[in-house]
Amino acid sequence: MTAMIEKITITLVEGDYPFKVFRGNMVVKGLEVKFEGVVYLSVGSPNVRSQIDPADVEKLKQAGFSEKDVEELGLNLQHKILNGEVSLEQKR
Repeated sequence: MTAMIEKITITLVEGDYPFKVFRGNMVVKGLEVKFEGVVYLSVGSPNVRSQIDPADVEKLKQAGFSEKDVEELGLNLQHKILNGEVSLEQKR
C-alpha cells in the first residue's frame, strides 16, 4: 500500500538558529496523524528528523498500513517538509 500524504500542517515551531522543534499533523487516506520533529542546519543544507506519534502509528496499522508503509510515510513526510510542501497554522 503506497501511502499518499494528502495534507501536512505545521502547528508549532519553537527554537532558535540553528535548531528548530516542530509539531503538526498530516492527513493520510482521510486519517489525521500527528507528528513532531526537528530541523537543524548542517554542512551544505538543512536536515529534518520527524517521528509519527506512536498512538497514531497504531491507528495507521489498524487501518491496514504495514510497518514498511509507516516507515515510507515517515520518509515522505521528511522529504515534503524539506521541500516546503506544508502549510503553517498560526495559533491565536
